[in-house]
Amino acid sequence: MGIRKISMNKWRLDYAFRTAEGKQHRIQKTIECSFPEAKKKYEELKIHLHEKIVKDEKPSVKPLTMLDLKNRYIEYCLERSGNISGIVHYLRYPVEYFGEDTYVKDLTQAQIEDYRRWLKNEKINRKTATINRAVAYFRSMINRAVDYEWGGLTQSPFRKYNMVYEERKAKNPISKDEFKLLIQNANPELKDIIYFLYYTGCRTGEALGLKWEQIDFELRTITLRTKDSKRKGRTIVKPINDQLIILLHARQKSNRFRKSDFLFPNSKDTSVPLNSIKKVFRNACKRAGLVGITPHQIRHSYVSHLLMSGVDIETVSKLVGHSSIKITSDYYSHLSQDHLRAASNIVGKILPYNKVS
Repeated sequence: MGIRKISMNKWRLDYAFRTAEGKQHRIQKTIECSFPEAKKKYEELKIHLHEKIVKDEKPSVKPLTMLDLKNRYIEYCLERSGNISGIVHYLRYPVEYFGEDTYVKDLTQAQIEDYRRWLKNEKINRKTATINRAVAYFRSMINRAVDYEWGGLTQSPFRKYNMVYEERKAKNPISKDEFKLLIQNANPELKDIIYFLYYTGCRTGEALGLKWEQIDFELRTITLRTKDSKRKGRTIVKPINDQLIILLHARQKSNRFRKSDFLFPNSKDTSVPLNSIKKVFRNACKRAGLVGITPHQIRHSYVSHLLMSGVDIETVSKLVGHSSIKITSDYYSHLSQDHLRAASNIVGKILPYNKVS
């Protein structure tokens, strides 16, 4: 085996290879060329055979269905966060629209556009931000499938899809008086959660899924890992302020009797985190006579109050954990402008305008 001369400038290429399992593969070819060219062709033949062996021995992968995609993404999220109740209902929409047995690899960009229209006209029928969120979770599901090649998926139908622009505007922050009323009408567990959300600017899901191992009392930091980031995740480190450290020590003391891994465990089963605070929060708002306030608004209030107190927008962006300062600026630029305007008034107070008559 190798290169055998048949006649002038005519060569027989013969290469064989035995795998570790004992299976032999062989390839032969007759060519007409010079000897140096024959040597080059022989090396190409060897590479071709090895590539064919790898391709043939690669186990066949069952294509990923929409139901498989949903279930694997939920498993992926659960590994990275103790609480995913806020996203589960968004994950059912693509399965409902495309069908459980539809192969993800067969989806097209045109179908994604149709899916968005279905969400708007028949399913969600709400503001652009809500529809964008539903589409974004679907895109995140597929991106994770491509990242990890679930079902052999290597390309996303979202690769050329552009999200519909939405005007970003934060809700009005909760006032100090409204916070007092809310806390007065909350049960003890909800009170701690409200304080925690306001002291950290965390999303509700991040707070409810937080484990004690993510809290460093010595460095006074809380480490979060975003559940919708790529591969290894984006790590966010939040500082623990003086009020929060008191709250955490108090909960740490009470946790000796609960023996839970979670900062806010479920009261019925402390091995899992508290699932949601929507109902108890709504009831507390009702007793307090507060209308239109949601748990996520506490996060907006955290940012707004920092900016209105004069903290620069770059620092606030890092504290709240935005992936870029642009997000903070888009939502809260009106507040930073108000602060700049107030600062510029200082010189007016030093030298008031006096029109000369």
